[in-house]
Amino acid sequence: MKPDLLQHTSARHSDAPVVEDGAGQILSFAALDRMVGRTADMLSAQGLEGAAVSVVGGNDLQTIVHVLALMRVEALAVLLPVRYPDPALRA
Repeated sequence: MKPDLLQHTSARHSDAPVVEDGAGQILSFAALDRMVGRTADMLSAQGLEGAAVSVVGGNDLQTIVHVLALMRVEALAVLLPVRYPDPALRA
């Protein structure tokens, strides 16, 4: 995995706030970077580096983490809305 902008920014501004979730929890660059790193490690372990991966999600922290982790492992994130009409995606 290559270092990315989040990792570089986290190294310089680790305690600065970067994202707030719907419950009002504010994450710092360092906290977000750790979450993305753990998720990227999991994606790599599953062999998803460079793959196209669909992400069903909304405007939430989990979706942000997944998309950034996919970028970190150089995978393509195909974003699908939660209310996508295909019943197979709701299963």
